[in-house]
Amino acid sequence: MATGSMSQIEGEIHGGSGNVSKEAGDSIRTNPAGRRREDRIVGATQATRDLVAQATAAARSDLPAVLVGPAGSDKDLVARAIHAWGRRSETAFEALSCSAIPELLQAREIFGCAEGVYPALPAAYAGALERASGATLFLEGIDTLGPELLAAVLEAVSGKAYHREGENTSRPLGARVIGTAAAALPQLSSASFPHHVIKIVPLA
Repeated sequence: MATGSMSQIEGEIHGGSGNVSKEAGDSIRTNPAGRRREDRIVGATQATRDLVAQATAAARSDLPAVLVGPAGSDKDLVARAIHAWGRRSETAFEALSCSAIPELLQAREIFGCAEGVYPALPAAYAGALERASGATLFLEGIDTLGPELLAAVLEAVSGKAYHREGENTSRPLGARVIGTAAAALPQLSSASFPHHVIKIVPLA
């Protein structure tokens, strides 16, 4: 979030909520390597302290998290801060932009596939959920996924298990998942599994 910008940030954990306002002079700065000592949410306002508290709570719990806000609201930097402040800070931060993947390949990229599922890609493939095992998986733009695929992702996160396309055997989900969306997702509003939500909404 650029210095001088103004936004509203709402933080909640499933079952509870709170509201804070982002004030001028606050900013978010992170080191691309994700090192904890260099990740900073900068600002002296109460809003910044509240955001730090929300991000810290998300980092400590290892629960799934969703960051909601429009393009340019630095959701990716908040995600990196949550990763850097958590117990997985020394592990990889695996990032996947859902909107950048052709629709026909989105499931393959997220879940992986068995050998022969895609004729043009005959080899078995480890998806992002598998590659990020033991680490953090950042799924940018989960709201761009089709409803069936989004439901499958949420089922995998809630059940802590998934399977590759073309396989019937479930695999344990060892990744901590942080997703982003441009707006609140109805599917998450009714989700029964615990998760963090941080909303970043620019003020008019």
